[in-house]
Parts: sequence; C-alpha cells; structure tokens
Amino acid sequence: MLYTASYFEPQRHHGKLISISRSIPQNFRVHGRLEFFIPSADLLRDWKAKRLGEAEYTNRYREQIRANLKPIKAWLECLDPKEDQTLLCWERSGTDETLKRWQETGNLRLPATRDRR
Repeated sequence: MLYTASYFEPQRHHGKLISISRSIPQNFRVHGRLEFFIPSADLLRDWKAKRLGEAEYTNRYREQIRANLKPIKAWLECLDPKEDQTLLCWERSGTDETLKRWQETGNLRLPATRDRR
C-alpha cells in the first residue's frame, strides 16, 4: 500500500520511507527518492516568492507529473502490493485523490488542468 505523509508525522509513516521533496530534514533517513515526483526548483522558487497561488502551483505540478508519466507508470507497475511505502514531503498530508483513485481502480489518470491566468 502507498501512503503520503509529512516528514514530521511519524504516526503516518508505514514501511519504506521514500522522499519526494527537494531536500530532506537533517538527520532524517529515507530508503530512497523518487525524482519524478520532486517539484522543480523553479516551481518551488515561484511558490516561496508568492508569485503564484495554490491553484497555479497545483496546475504546474500536474504538468510536471504528466511530463513524467512514463517513468511513474513503470515505477507503479513494479510495486509489490504487499509492501507498504510512504511518500514523504515537508507539507502536512491530506488525501491525495489521484493516488487514492489509482489504488482503487488501477487507472492512473490525472485531472485535466485549466489555465487560470
């Protein structure tokens, strides 16, 4: 099973801990990183500088994910459904609807983005 959590929510960590962030908290150990899920430096710079809102951040991140669908699908196909893994980032966790949908249906489709500029 796949889970998502913040580095700072150990009660939500299950199995292997996999980083999906550009950096990892000091002295925190992970089992690996998934580069294709890590937000680009430009995207994070614009977010931190408040040059874009949450909707635009989400749209740009989804575009980045779409550009990496081939390696993401290959990784998903290699997962052992009996092995728990937690994808970790700095943000507090919530329900990731795309991941939830994939787990329920086996169909990895991202919602369409709309240009909100």
